[in-house]
Amino acid sequence: MNSNHFITSAQERTSQQRFLALCLEAIRQTGQCSYPPLLRLIELSEKNVSMESVPLKQSHPEGLKQQVIASHQTIVTAVQTLQAQPTWNSSSEIEQAVQVIAQETTALEMLLQPIYPAGSQGASILSRLNYLREYLFKKLTDTHFLSPQGLRAEQPMVFLQQHQRVYRYLSQLQSVTQELIEML
Repeated sequence: MNSNHFITSAQERTSQQRFLALCLEAIRQTGQCSYPPLLRLIELSEKNVSMESVPLKQSHPEGLKQQVIASHQTIVTAVQTLQAQPTWNSSSEIEQAVQVIAQETTALEMLLQPIYPAGSQGASILSRLNYLREYLFKKLTDTHFLSPQGLRAEQPMVFLQQHQRVYRYLSQLQSVTQELIEML
């Protein structure tokens, strides 16, 4: 997602449509949504209305802060699930934790991006959040990285370095979401 604009290209709109479809499916399965504004975005996306016209409800900053806190807590729980695993593999528990992280961080970006102008500290933090999400999603969905017969067996030192980076980035992800809470 471009940190300077809410939507800038057809590719980003397609990516957001896919994300919203995943969120809607998760909401339908669990019956829960930490982001009420996300429900409105989903409704609009299903009607194929431009998301650029979605107003952000900034009149209730405490409600916004509570939504960000709820997302942070969900991310922390998912990160702790990943950190508690003795080894990473392609298990459904790991896949679910990675999906939760991807959904919650993307929702945070979509929710907060309109209130942080380009070049601001908030925009910089959102850009870092985006980078961490993309890296973690790429690594933790890579079967070659997760497979005991993959990178772990082929290049143990490279695997160890990447494994340590993933752990570091998981910790940074928690810190970045905490920073977003403190900025509100």
